[in-house]
Amino acid sequence: MTLRGGQAQQIFTYILTIAIVGFLLVMGVRYVMTFASAGDEQALLRFEKQLATAVGDTLYSDDTYMASFAVPSGVAEVCFGNYDLSAAASIAFDNHKIIKNSIDGGEHANVYVLFTDGTMRSFFVDKLKASTLGYAFDDITDPCVTPGSGGLKLKFTGDGDSAFVEKG
Repeated sequence: MTLRGGQAQQIFTYILTIAIVGFLLVMGVRYVMTFASAGDEQALLRFEKQLATAVGDTLYSDDTYMASFAVPSGVAEVCFGNYDLSAAASIAFDNHKIIKNSIDGGEHANVYVLFTDGTMRSFFVDKLKASTLGYAFDDITDPCVTPGSGGLKLKFTGDGDSAFVEKG
């Protein structure tokens, strides 16, 4: 069985069309994934800036300040540590090995954002301390907060030197 010239050209056109559509589909999916990733990165940077602003607003007041923060999609927990209490903070994160290893390794961070895929992003916010981490080793409770449907709800209390944060 031989193909006529018109049939061979038609088959070639179909194959070429399928290849082009497949290429465009793959590139479109990659573009959407890159765009979503950039959006999450922007949301994380916005969260970091809003957290620093809340600390500044609370620092020199004796009042308690409640705030809700939008966090990127895929955030499982946000944990707070006290950078100047690395030994106590390390004990508090026994259930979070990735954070414990980061603290034991001397990373300069006091906010740890844990994602559902097992990854972590951390950063340092000046004057921020976790109020759940006491100065005695027996005074430590879980310093992590799970975001709800309305975002991450936190309570800040200032003492003039630091702003203490806990679950709101």
